[in-house]
Amino acid sequence: MLTMEGEELAPFPGQVRVVQRYRISGGVLLAVALAVAGCGGAGRTSSATPTPEPSSLPPTIAGSGSTPGAASTAAVPQPPAASATSTATTGAAPAGGACATAQLDVVMTEGQGAAGTEYSGITFRNRSSSTCTLQGYPGVSLLDKNRAQIGQPAVRVPEPSPLVVLKAGQAATASFSVGPAACGNGDLPPKSAYLRVFPPNQRADVTVAAQVFPCAPRIRPVHPGAVISN
Repeated sequence: MLTMEGEELAPFPGQVRVVQRYRISGGVLLAVALAVAGCGGAGRTSSATPTPEPSSLPPTIAGSGSTPGAASTAAVPQPPAASATSTATTGAAPAGGACATAQLDVVMTEGQGAAGTEYSGITFRNRSSSTCTLQGYPGVSLLDKNRAQIGQPAVRVPEPSPLVVLKAGQAATASFSVGPAACGNGDLPPKSAYLRVFPPNQRADVTVAAQVFPCAPRIRPVHPGAVISN
């Protein structure tokens, strides 16, 4: 137990000064101290660690291009480069599409004869600077010197028709044949003066000088190169 002393002064001169002694127990002092500490802490504000606010920028996805100024680094696969060749080839159609009549030089090429049939070639050469394709049968009719048609157009011989890719300067040839024996054993009719030729799948024609008998004309599909394929 703690003892504390204090003095009280007389309120007026001449009066007796009374001295009072106060006894205060330690428990009371501890309770008072705790109460004072509680009152002092009541006005304080708890200082919690501030929570960082989320970023206002969206997350960046690699290669998506969503972030301004960010370039995608994903590799774009490229098609293999085509190797240059000096002869026409067969294969898939390029972007140029079918060869137009205006892109082609058309000439008759020499052939050979066998078993009463005479063969010649009708050669188409790409004279343009663009790659194009030919596929199928030319349309062929025989003309006289006045350019009037003789008989019926050449008959198609059933064969596979490859797609021929013609780069600039390359050629494709269709085999053309007539059969003098088909005209009989008598006198043969006069030969033609020209051929009217429609390149495969084209409506515009070309007239080519050609002297052949108008007997059973036949035509085959175009094939790569400037020589005929019997």
